Amino acid sequence: MNYTTYDMGAYRIHVIPTNHFKYMTIRFDFRKKIELQDVGYLPFLMAMLLEGCKKYPSRRELELASDDLYSMRWHYRVRQSGKCFGVHFDFGFLDETYTEDGMLQKTLEMVHDILFEPDVTNGEFPKEKVEYIHHKFLENVRTFPENQVSYANFRMLQEMLPDSSICYPLYGGEEVLNNINEKTLYQYYQKFLKKYQLDIFICGNIGEVSYSQLLRKMIPINTLKHPMEEPFLYQNHFRKRSKTIIEKKEYNQSQLVIGCKVEPLTPYESQYVMPIYNYLLGGGPDSMLFHIVREKHSLCYTIHSTYQSTIGILKIVAGIEKDDFKKALRLIKQSMKKIINGGFTNEQIQNGILSYTSAYLEITDFQDSMIASLSNHLFLHTDLREEKLMNIKKVTKEEIMMVARKVHLDTIYLLEGEVTYEKDEN
Repeated sequence: MNYTTYDMGAYRIHVIPTNHFKYMTIRFDFRKKIELQDVGYLPFLMAMLLEGCKKYPSRRELELASDDLYSMRWHYRVRQSGKCFGVHFDFGFLDETYTEDGMLQKTLEMVHDILFEPDVTNGEFPKEKVEYIHHKFLENVRTFPENQVSYANFRMLQEMLPDSSICYPLYGGEEVLNNINEKTLYQYYQKFLKKYQLDIFICGNIGEVSYSQLLRKMIPINTLKHPMEEPFLYQNHFRKRSKTIIEKKEYNQSQLVIGCKVEPLTPYESQYVMPIYNYLLGGGPDSMLFHIVREKHSLCYTIHSTYQSTIGILKIVAGIEKDDFKKALRLIKQSMKKIINGGFTNEQIQNGILSYTSAYLEITDFQDSMIASLSNHLFLHTDLREEKLMNIKKVTKEEIMMVARKVHLDTIYLLEGEVTYEKDEN
């Protein structure tokens, strides 16, 4: 995948040329080290920016204006990645080749209006908009425990890494939200422009357009930032015996979340060996956990594992009945031990390699995937598609067994439901 980077001083522009799409995608990626003061404010601010700007004060006016630009589309996502907190705005619009002269300029002007000309009067956002978003976010905070899977995952991390920034709640709590008002939100917006590192990704049929020159005139950010530190959290302290937490709530089933700490891996192990290990354990359609715990013993409704490289944690999540907890846990431990001892075939390894190879080949089928691939290459130092396709084929059984020994069971969290259903023995 070819790309060109332009260092604009206060931000960078990354251009990915491709003529496979009729649409252009521009991503504004803001990120910085997580601080407690960002909790609540960042998602609140992003929601505010899409409620209207100075030129188009309401969301309805924004939508009508986008319709005039051949249905320009946009969305944002707030995320935590290791020690970093960030947000990306994606704007998708029809290539000017298929519209009319001047449409690119008008589209970029609207992008500018949304991000850099907010609906602000005398240093304050509109009170009615703040109240609307406050009500919506407050409802999200209050109903969060009702989302059993998300709540159980969050609680496991709290028990596993209680002092870590990854346990900061994205929307904050009621106290945080109640402290956000029209003035403090605008003050945070000003800090946001000064402190967050900005990278802009452009993917599509670039042609002769100089996006660096077009955007230079539209982006009012001129504050130079220090290079960001590595986003990775490394796990170096491991329990001799795992701890178990059982929390009871009125759910129809129980949710089991197991957190495992992973020793620091080499880049090759993290990008290639660990994904195949995870595929064998619980990430693939015919994984050990799925076959043994669900199909053979019928102990869970769902079960899967995921590896989060930026925080060095592997999670196993299963929906079970509370009476099956001990047996399910025993079988999960046996499955992990089985991989350590080499209880898997070369055919299973090849299935995992084939699965990842197919995913890598599809990267260039979607602009979002192409941008994500380059973003991960720049910020997480992962390989690009061509290197991935070559290196994934090198993974061996011995390497998988070696990585399996670096996975340490740490925290077993059971969100125990109050309802137990009778099983069908047929």
